[in-house]
Formats: sequence, C-alpha cells, structure tokens
Amino acid sequence: MMSYPKITIPGDAVRADDVDGVAHGAVAGDGAGRHILLLQGPSSPFMAHLGAALRARGAKVSRINLCPGDWLMWRGGGAHLYRGTVADWPAYVTAFAKLNAVTDLICLSSARRYHQDAIRVLRELDVRMTVIEHG
Repeated sequence: MMSYPKITIPGDAVRADDVDGVAHGAVAGDGAGRHILLLQGPSSPFMAHLGAALRARGAKVSRINLCPGDWLMWRGGGAHLYRGTVADWPAYVTAFAKLNAVTDLICLSSARRYHQDAIRVLRELDVRMTVIEHG
C-alpha cells in the first residue's frame, strides 16, 4: 500500500491523513450538505482515498473524468466521463455544478486548461476552491 504524508488543504475544506493507504480526515463540520467535485489528481489512488474519506464524513463526492488516467485511478463511484470539446467544457462544468448543487471543487494544479476554466466559472457560483499541487 502507498503511504501519503499528512496533508492540510487550505480553506478548512478537508484535513486528511493517509496511513498505509487508509484515509483518515475530517470535512469542516460533519460534511452534510456538501457536494465535492473532484477533477484530475496525481497519477496515484490519492483522489480515490480522498473521496472515500470525504464520503465517510457525510459529503457527497462526484468526479468528472477527463482522460483515461482519471478513469484508471478512480474507483470511488460517482464518476462522469466528459467527452466534449475544450470549448464546451466551461458550459458543461457550470451546468453540472448547478444541476448537482456542487459546493466545493478539489483539483490538482491550477495550470491545467480544464481546471482554469472550471475555477473561473465555478467561482461565479460561489463554489469553494481547493487546488493541490505536486511537492
């Protein structure tokens, strides 16, 4: 099993410790009423572990897969496959967030085109943003 260091995600959205592949953490409050959308993460099961930890705290978790690697690393259910164009992505993620009452976004890197667009349009919906980075 992979072991991850203790992480703290800004904004009090999530604090997770992962020891020997088992995620332990806390959503601010009890997680009830929160719907967290996960976009691309590291090439590891980290996002799947994070999603499981968030669900265990009562949050609803969804994932939009943007590439085959996303599908390969995600085993948490609640996944949607985006098959549209880059140009159509902002409208898609906006509609998804509105339809599903998304409250939080967690993604790896703010430099990826899909993430930049998601951050821009979801900020207008008052969705809480958490961007994790390598290193």
